[in-house]
Amino acid sequence: MSYRTQRICLWMAPLAMVLFTIGFVIIGGFLPPPSPSLSATEVVAFYGENTNGKRLGLAITMVAAAFTVPFVAALTVQMRRIEGPASPLAFTQLGVGTLGWVAFALPVMILEAAAFRVDRNPDALLAIHDIGWIMLVGT
Repeated sequence: MSYRTQRICLWMAPLAMVLFTIGFVIIGGFLPPPSPSLSATEVVAFYGENTNGKRLGLAITMVAAAFTVPFVAALTVQMRRIEGPASPLAFTQLGVGTLGWVAFALPVMILEAAAFRVDRNPDALLAIHDIGWIMLVGT
């Protein structure tokens, strides 16, 4: 990987943070997170307010998650350069970084599913909402 490519990959981390803030916080309104004690009716009301904003914000958050992968790749290249050809920590970094993207993106997709159809059964929406938040906060 060339020096220029590595620098571009490293700049993906700040870009991901900015996109996350814009999507998840500003447009989506997911921070502070909703109270875990909300009833099914209150969760439906939460997703009913600014529904398109929540959908767009979560979509932007998904793009932010994707920008973390090139950053992980650049870190892995540098760790491998430092460790040499037998570089178990570099490969650990690559594996965990790749799984980190999945652990970040999957709950966001689940929250996107909750925001996609606000008119579904309130108990089903509550379950989807809870699964998404537990996965996002739990990791």
